[in-house]
Amino acid sequence: MPDLYTILGVEKDAEIIVIKKAYRKLALQHHPDKSGCPEKFKSISHAYEVLSDPEKRKLYDQFGEDSFKPNFSPNPPPDVFQQFFGGGFSNSSNGFPGFFATATGGGNATPDIFHPLRVTLDDIFRGKTFRMCVNRNIVCRSCDGTGAPPGQARKCVGCAGIGVQHSMRAIAPGLMQRMQSMCPMCGGKGVCVDGDKKCEQCAGARVVADKQTIDVHMPPGTADQHRFVFRNLADECPGKSPGNVVFVVQTKEHPVYKRHGQNLIMRKTLSITESLCGFEFSVPHINGANVWVRSAEGEVTKPNTIKVLKDAGLPACPTGQDKEMGHMIITFAVAFPDRLDNADELLRYLPPRPVHKRAGELEVELNDAHGISEDDIRSEQKEQQATTCQQS
Repeated sequence: MPDLYTILGVEKDAEIIVIKKAYRKLALQHHPDKSGCPEKFKSISHAYEVLSDPEKRKLYDQFGEDSFKPNFSPNPPPDVFQQFFGGGFSNSSNGFPGFFATATGGGNATPDIFHPLRVTLDDIFRGKTFRMCVNRNIVCRSCDGTGAPPGQARKCVGCAGIGVQHSMRAIAPGLMQRMQSMCPMCGGKGVCVDGDKKCEQCAGARVVADKQTIDVHMPPGTADQHRFVFRNLADECPGKSPGNVVFVVQTKEHPVYKRHGQNLIMRKTLSITESLCGFEFSVPHINGANVWVRSAEGEVTKPNTIKVLKDAGLPACPTGQDKEMGHMIITFAVAFPDRLDNADELLRYLPPRPVHKRAGELEVELNDAHGISEDDIRSEQKEQQATTCQQS
C-alpha cells in the first residue's frame, strides 16, 4: 500500500492544517458522486483518518500500517532471560553484576537545578542571607497531573499506559538484553488526551510554571564553590520525585585582595626608595578597619618578598577543611626607574662598583632588543645546543 503521506501529497512533517487542506482538495476531486474512483477515495479517507489523529499518526510513523492490525502490540514478548535469571544474578558479589538486568531510560527523579551564588569578600567575612527566586515546574493541581479533566484521559495504546516501551538487543551470541525507553506516543505520560479535551490550566502539559522563594543562609567564612543543597525543590513531574536545587558559591573579584582558601592575598609595589629605606602604608581591610603596615628599621625589601599578617584573613570555614582564621599575605614588587639622570649623585651614597681589569678584551655596549622576538632568541639557543652536541 502506498505511503499515507504520499497519498495526500504532503510532507511527513506537515501540520494538521496542511493535511486538512490536501484532504479536502483530493476528496472533492475523487468523490464517487463526481465520477471518482471509489478505491482511490477510500485510500484518501483512510490516510486522512490516520494522519489527522495525533495518536494514530505517531503509531503509523513508528510502526507503519502494522500498527492498525487487530493483534498488534508495540511491546516485544517478555524477556525469557529476565524471567529465568532476573533474580538470580542481581547480587553484585558474582562476577557479572546486573548482567541480565533491564536497561532503563533514566532515574526516578527530575534533574537537579544549579544556580551560581555570586558573593563578595565582605559577604563571606560577615556572613549573609540571600533570598533567591527559582523558576520551576509543578504538577498541575487542576488535573492532578493527568493533562485532562477527570475521565477525559485515555490510556496510551503505544505503551499500554506504563509510559515506556521495550525492545530487545543482542549483547552476545545467543544472549539478548531487554531495553527500555520512553514511549514516543505519550512522551512517557502513559495517557493520551485529545486536543479539545485538554486541561485548561496546563493545556495538557500536566505541569505549570511556578516560582519558589528560597532563603540561603551563608555563614561567615564559607568556602568558595561550596554547595547549598535544597532537596526536592526542583521541577516536579508526575511519577517522579523532584530533584534538588543547588546554589554554588562563586566569589567575585576584589579590587585589592584575592582569595586563597581563608587567606587574603594582595600585591604591593614599592618605590626603590621604599625598598631601600623602609616603607609604611595603610590597607583597607574588608572588616572596615585600616591595617597599618610598616617595615622594620634598616630592613631592605627585595622584589617578591612576602610578609604575613597572621589572623587578618577570613574567618574559619564552618563546612570545609580550613578550621582556623586565615592570614593576610602581602607580596612586594619594586618599581625600578627606566634610567638615572643623576647617577653620579646617587653613587655618593651607594657602595662603590666593582672594578674589573681589562687586558685586550673586546669592549661592547649592550643595547635594547628592539625588533628581536623571543622566537628568534629560542631559535638561536637551539642552534647553539645542536652545535655543542655535534662537537661533543
